[in-house]
Amino acid sequence: MVVYTEIEIEVPPAVAREAFFNFPAIPNYHTAFLTQITPKNPSKQGPPEVGDILTVTAGGMTFSPVVEVSSSEEFTWRGTLGSTWIFSGAHSFKFLPVDGSTQKTRLVHSEEFQGALVPLFGLIGGGSTGKNFQKFNEDFKTYVEARK
Repeated sequence: MVVYTEIEIEVPPAVAREAFFNFPAIPNYHTAFLTQITPKNPSKQGPPEVGDILTVTAGGMTFSPVVEVSSSEEFTWRGTLGSTWIFSGAHSFKFLPVDGSTQKTRLVHSEEFQGALVPLFGLIGGGSTGKNFQKFNEDFKTYVEARK
């Protein structure tokens, strides 16, 4: 199961990415779903790197995903419940130029769920996940564009 959302933001991709990594600001612009991202090692400077562990609060649940991709265009973590064959999700944020423009960002916010519990998740929470992602996107867009 894949949840896919996107939004255009009127700032360059590097600016959007930099604002995204200002994790302490999240509760100032979004309180509905993804309310906390904190590196497990808070003394480390800069964006999290591949292999780093985060503390994430989303949908009222707190979990500790591992960063799988941290590049100039993509940031992805994977959270698991028990093991990947039970339930896991690769949560991704991509900061892409819009139609080759370096002045606009297409934020692609998605998650790919895998494991035995995916059908159950689809029944109890799958429908609202896309709406929650889109709300985060809209709040993030407002936050980033107000900073320019």
